[in-house]
Amino acid sequence: MIRPPTDQEALCQFGPDTESQMDFARMVDQECSWSTMRKQVDDYDPQSYDSTMTSDHHSRSDIVRFVGIDNDVFTVWLRHGLIVPIDAPAGRGRALRFDLHQARVAKVLANARSSGLSLDALAAIAAPLQVAIKVFLRSLAPTDALGAIIEEIEDPGSLQSNLENLRRIYDRHKDARRLELITRYEKPEFRASVLNAASALSKADIENLWLFLQLVEAEGFLMVYWSDQESAWKLDRRPPLDGSRLPAPVCILLDLGELAALPNGTPSSPASKAGCGGHYDV
Repeated sequence: MIRPPTDQEALCQFGPDTESQMDFARMVDQECSWSTMRKQVDDYDPQSYDSTMTSDHHSRSDIVRFVGIDNDVFTVWLRHGLIVPIDAPAGRGRALRFDLHQARVAKVLANARSSGLSLDALAAIAAPLQVAIKVFLRSLAPTDALGAIIEEIEDPGSLQSNLENLRRIYDRHKDARRLELITRYEKPEFRASVLNAASALSKADIENLWLFLQLVEAEGFLMVYWSDQESAWKLDRRPPLDGSRLPAPVCILLDLGELAALPNGTPSSPASKAGCGGHYDV
């Protein structure tokens, strides 16, 4: 099996924005293990990417600046499907637009790349993140309803029971936080969005919703590791942080707290930590 060149190697060989690079992309799809990961989002239609849940749409130059990568690196990611635009206008010179979901994915990839991971490892990270985004967008719900949606899917009727419990507790112990939650749960539009989303999704979607929630809240860790058994990079969505269960001797721990440094958040801790034996060099 041909080892996929790193994004910089690809650019050195073909240069950015050339037909040869498009040939390279097709070759990689045929020869590299990470092409199978992209099949998870092959049914994704860029024209149908409903990004109404985010109020800010950005140009590629915005994303490059937010994330802190070279434009040529972003070009490689875009052409290999690691980053997905809101729409895909026809013709040269037409500007692509991206929402903050894609900015978050790009930031995770940039952090992973800074740890020495190659293109196929980045694809192993990007594919499940893009699937998680797609699942959430199917819900047509605001992000602040996501926790309630997950609970309603796991335990139908929890929205109403949680509201009743909050009212009882508030009657005994009045505080601003509980009042805020009660006010939110009582809004007809919030209740409708939660119930409609819960009916449109299923328990099979919960893992993807949790992953999306991690992206939005900039909390938790991801672990990317090399699987000798499958000869491929894999993503562990909920890695243990105490070292009690390591999937492989070679893995990278990614801190999603760095996503808080994007425009809708505040700077946080360093993004990635080498662990489980350090970097895997492919």
